Amino acid sequence: LEAARLAGWSVVFSGLQFPKGYVDVNPKHKLYGGLQRLNARVGDDAAHWFMEGYAGSQITPGLVENDDDVAWRQRHVHLPNGELATHLKLKNISHVMVTGIKASGAIQSAVQLLCDEGLQVTVVRDCVQDVSSEVLGAIMNHLLPLYANASEPSRQNLMEHASTLGTD
Repeated sequence: LEAARLAGWSVVFSGLQFPKGYVDVNPKHKLYGGLQRLNARVGDDAAHWFMEGYAGSQITPGLVENDDDVAWRQRHVHLPNGELATHLKLKNISHVMVTGIKASGAIQSAVQLLCDEGLQVTVVRDCVQDVSSEVLGAIMNHLLPLYANASEPSRQNLMEHASTLGTD
């Protein structure tokens, strides 16, 4: 993160966030539909996983350090020209380097969305995790390469790699 900021890159934070009451969630979705049904029974104060306005739906305090960082929350409604893709296109960004915590969730979803929008994507392998090394290996070695490049650069190599991307 520090290296990206020093290089003058746009830093975009994206994550899962639902509106109160899970109103945009398809009730047939196996996981999120269940959250919607539970919430309908017990209310927002009791069932609010990744819900706007509750802990867990905000970007971790301290990551967004200055006005040049962009805090962007992507709702779980993947429409063409979604919020994140639109933001990147408006900034003329065509190549994105992705890092994050859950390869089998947020990373996979973001990579697929960005590729669907025509952006070139590189996943920084050293900066991605998951619940187990087996899941991480399966996602990084078998699924994500269908969509994106995967790199294992050190901080120095990351900056060298970034310099080859150009400004578009």
